[in-house]
Amino acid sequence: MNCSVYIIGADSDGIMHAYPDDYAVHDVFVRFTPFLKKDSLFAVHRNGSLFYHVWYRKTSEGYFGICVLLNGMWFSRTDILIGVFESAFSLAAVDGKLLRIDNDGHIRTTASTFAQNKTDINKIDLYIKEKISSHSLFCVTIPPQNASTDPHAIQCLQNGASPHLFGRALETYRSVYATYGNGGGNVNALLQRMADIAKERDKFSDRCEQLEVKCKSIEKRKNRYATVVFLTCLMLIGSIAAIGIISSKNKEIETQLTTIQNNEETIESQGNTISSQKSTIDEQSQSISYLENRIAYLESTNEDLQSDISTLHSERNALLNHKPFTVTHTEFSWEKGSLTVYYYAPSSGARSVRCKVIRENDNTEMFDYSYTLNGSISSGNNSFSLSGLTGLNVSNWYRFEIYSNGNFCGGGRH
Repeated sequence: MNCSVYIIGADSDGIMHAYPDDYAVHDVFVRFTPFLKKDSLFAVHRNGSLFYHVWYRKTSEGYFGICVLLNGMWFSRTDILIGVFESAFSLAAVDGKLLRIDNDGHIRTTASTFAQNKTDINKIDLYIKEKISSHSLFCVTIPPQNASTDPHAIQCLQNGASPHLFGRALETYRSVYATYGNGGGNVNALLQRMADIAKERDKFSDRCEQLEVKCKSIEKRKNRYATVVFLTCLMLIGSIAAIGIISSKNKEIETQLTTIQNNEETIESQGNTISSQKSTIDEQSQSISYLENRIAYLESTNEDLQSDISTLHSERNALLNHKPFTVTHTEFSWEKGSLTVYYYAPSSGARSVRCKVIRENDNTEMFDYSYTLNGSISSGNNSFSLSGLTGLNVSNWYRFEIYSNGNFCGGGRH
């Protein structure tokens, strides 16, 4: 399957960057950029036999986008493809090379440095291609256009449009788009939690500043009390000769000492309050440390899941290698009622073949014919024809599924 993946981003100056760089992909993205608002946008653009599947998502200063280019076919399950794009976006955000998250939890693209992060882009490229390969059944022949339209006309579908609406619109329009929500998943929860942590950090910083001001105020009051004690002592020394004055000053001293004692108790109480508040700050710091460890654990878990996906993909390819042959594409003759099947076979030999014909609008099985192809299967890229598939209505869409020796070998949509 001829599939190409492109990563597109716009920096804070509105300059578009792409990797790999391709003017045709630039033009497709520019075509739909005016329609990108706060939600994500998915669009399909048709240029001859080339189909551009593009997806954008807003960032704090621009946007981040992905384009999948297929030649001679389009991915009919747009809902699955959008999910793949959103997962790729999450991977990029977690890695932090193509997208980064600032202290306020906002997403910012690193579009100007795409060319310096080829390893991370290749990781996204491989992930998307593996997903499309695992859903290759939905890569179908492009629908015929019913009418000639203005090549610059763009059809806007309703928000969250279904794959069926996209397929119908592409029969008439070369460019079709619809908006969608910004998706879900672990990355959005991560962004929200990081924004909450940033708010908590600012709150603790303000509280620390307030405590520092209180400490300075208490220190000044302690200095004043020490001065009072010193002056009182001077008064006692100067009034030793006057008994009556000494008695009066003693009372004043007692009063001052009582005040000092009360103030010392107040200082001690405020010191305990400061100690308690510092303890609260330490607990919050431990909570932040726990969240950072939790994020690291989630990133590690994500890497393990990616490894499991790669293993499953390898096992799937191993199972596919046991198929007698693999269907590459099909052609159906409405006049003759015959289906030409193009395939690749690792070896030659006689094969039993079953052909199922299913009407897609109501998922009704129309035919289930069995054929015996004695000596008709040759190794390499070849084809064979199946007849007797008459009575189909050209105004409907039908799915043709080919089986051999109990294995599903592929099919087509006409």
